[in-house]
Amino acid sequence: MENFSKVDSDLQKNEKQLQSILYILSTTVEDFSNEIYKSSELLKIGEKTELSKSIEKLIEDPLENLINTSQKVSFQINSIIDRVFFGFLKDNKQIINKAYKNQINSNELTYSIVLIDDTFENRNRIFKFYDFLYAFEASEAFPVTIQITPIELVDKLINKKEIDLNN
Repeated sequence: MENFSKVDSDLQKNEKQLQSILYILSTTVEDFSNEIYKSSELLKIGEKTELSKSIEKLIEDPLENLINTSQKVSFQINSIIDRVFFGFLKDNKQIINKAYKNQINSNELTYSIVLIDDTFENRNRIFKFYDFLYAFEASEAFPVTIQITPIELVDKLINKKEIDLNN
């Protein structure tokens, strides 16, 4: 009976994470839709927003804008992954002592987690989330590395930035 409640709890947690991702995506799309509407209305009176200017540049130099757009999309996707990861950390802060984002290069997201109690069960919670992230097709283009780090080795982390688990 205990195994069924654990499976049910894990399913609820996965559903909650999926709902969070969908909410973030929905908000992002809604914001972009509002920006498109605003740009369209202002263009009618001869004013240009940053979006209108970007589209104009796209028409003038498509290759440069394609590269810039690709970089912006990559940044946005990394930001979404960050938010999802930070949400996971906050939902599991009862098992996490500290967490760090290690900026090694701009294309890879690397995180280090120091567990309060380094047990198989706590590691398994982290690894389930890692598996959840890698279920997405974008995982190859936007790799995420999560390492469980002993507190003694935190000083050896490169380019670490501590993640505030309370905000």
